[in-house]
Amino acid sequence: SRERVNQLVMTTSSLSILILLMVILAVFTAHYILSDRYIFKPLAKLEASVESISAGKLDAVIEVSQKDEIGQLAQAFQKMMINLKKMTASRDDLNHEIEVRKRAEANILGLSQLKERLISTDPLEWKLEQITQSVVDILKADFARIWLIKKGDLCDQNCPRRQPGNYRIETCEGKGECLHLTASSGRYTHLDGLHSRVPLHTRLKISQIASGAIQGHLTNDVTTDPMVLDHAWAKQLGLTSFAGYRLRASGGESIGVLALFSRQKIMPEDHSLIQTIVSTTSEVIQVSRAQDLLKMSEEKFRNLFENAQ
Repeated sequence: SRERVNQLVMTTSSLSILILLMVILAVFTAHYILSDRYIFKPLAKLEASVESISAGKLDAVIEVSQKDEIGQLAQAFQKMMINLKKMTASRDDLNHEIEVRKRAEANILGLSQLKERLISTDPLEWKLEQITQSVVDILKADFARIWLIKKGDLCDQNCPRRQPGNYRIETCEGKGECLHLTASSGRYTHLDGLHSRVPLHTRLKISQIASGAIQGHLTNDVTTDPMVLDHAWAKQLGLTSFAGYRLRASGGESIGVLALFSRQKIMPEDHSLIQTIVSTTSEVIQVSRAQDLLKMSEEKFRNLFENAQ
């Protein structure tokens, strides 16, 4: 009947529309999944990598897993990143070399100025103070000190290491001589206190350097170095490095110690500069002592000549 035909047409049409909608939805879903997998996600990753590169993170990973246009674009960005790394490394190396040269020139200038001041006829104590101050200025040290080996003048009384309750007490009976703190610059400028007299032949690092038990000591980790006895003190001051060198006469015997503490690391290029300052200090001490002996000799013979009758 006509009614049945109309009903069949309506059913068939509805079913056809439903099937068409399902096909359209399936095609759209497949298109979205494929687009998200091969277009949207790779583009998002590429965009994130580009943003990281633009922010200065040249170690950002760019995935190159496709061979289409997006993969070629990612590959081009990766090549650009590699070239940027090379350019940045070259620039950093150049800047580092420039900084090293500037620092070397400043060190040479500071050392030359120091040697000019040391030519004067001023007392030895003043010259040693100029040396410790130059160490602080040139090497950016926290403080620098110079000890000279002399006879013990406080052994009988007023010796700072006789203070009770101090774990760093070192007995010095029978030794006859000790290290006298003669110059100190930087954080500490006073010459009194516990380090004003350091006995020889003890476990103290300054003493071991002076006695020749060790030729010298340099560390960039004073908070854990076993040669530094008071790690808590080093942490409290924020110290990072220590360098101590033996001052020697021309015959090789010890005449003192030059030491410094710093909040920044002592670089390898600073080692030769410190060695030069140590050699200069040894020469200044020997020349000054020779001049003192010459003055004493001249005074002695002058008195003999004037009183010859």
